[in-house]
Amino acid sequence: MRKGSIKLVLLSIIILLLGIIAANMCLSRSYVNTARQGRHYRYGQYSQWPLKEYYDSLGYFPRSVEDAVDFVDIVNNYYNFVDSKEDIRARMMLGDMYSRKDGEIVYIPLYDYKTKIPTSFIFLSAGIDGKMDNQISPSDTLHTNTWWHDLDVYNYGEAILLKDFYEKWSENGALLSDSLFIKYYPPYPDLEPRFSMIKYLFGKKDWIIQIGLVE
Repeated sequence: MRKGSIKLVLLSIIILLLGIIAANMCLSRSYVNTARQGRHYRYGQYSQWPLKEYYDSLGYFPRSVEDAVDFVDIVNNYYNFVDSKEDIRARMMLGDMYSRKDGEIVYIPLYDYKTKIPTSFIFLSAGIDGKMDNQISPSDTLHTNTWWHDLDVYNYGEAILLKDFYEKWSENGALLSDSLFIKYYPPYPDLEPRFSMIKYLFGKKDWIIQIGLVE
């Protein structure tokens, strides 16, 4: 192979590597900005408000977002509130910030194995690859004690730790100063999975935003 050909090959490889590095940096920066915006949205009272209304009134969670919206609409009509079903749903802000196709966060009820009623739920996002890989239909039944066998997600452990943290905060936060509380219960883990070009291009998992009510 001639020296000129070798130089051309090396130059092409260098340009390709620089392009990959630049693309990774741009996508990573965009992803981080999206994740930071999500922190302000996540666990917002609006997103779970109809679910909480439903649970406080009936003692279990709805089987779908539509059931929750219908219930709140009935209550609003009783008290002559003017919010339409579209308004109620819009205020839940279910748009998935990671979705490449403007998809929505998926609400998944979690059923108690004995009573057969929903006693918790999961908010599921498309996550780092921008597409929803878990296809959950209304006829699927996920249980509170086995749901992790039915979902492929990046953040099983972190999501459960975060739920545990908020439960402890709800129980003890009012009794402890911030400094003492953080000393005994470390800050909540960072749920956003680190950006990876491989996961972005070939990822086959989703991301849990929330498990159960956060108050």
